[in-house]
Amino acid sequence: MKEKNEIKILPESSVGRWSIFLSATLIILVLMALYANIILPLIDDYTIYPLSCVCLILGLIAILKKDKAILLFLPIFLGLLCIAWILFQIIYPDWR
Repeated sequence: MKEKNEIKILPESSVGRWSIFLSATLIILVLMALYANIILPLIDDYTIYPLSCVCLILGLIAILKKDKAILLFLPIFLGLLCIAWILFQIIYPDWR
């Protein structure tokens, strides 16, 4: 008999799948911005920060809808990391 509280790798809900898709897109955009100097002006803070916040919100919504998947921690981690980075830039604006 299977338990209903199984933890899976991929999410089952559409919100969870969108969260994973957007976090993969975010990772690809950041890697492209780091390794290709051509597209660095195109991918700036106004693209990365809102995308990471949307990933965080969708990941939290998926977890609140009782979608238990291991990959849902990735968008939550990326969103919290970007929020911490924003707060760090507000506290220390002349860090660079």
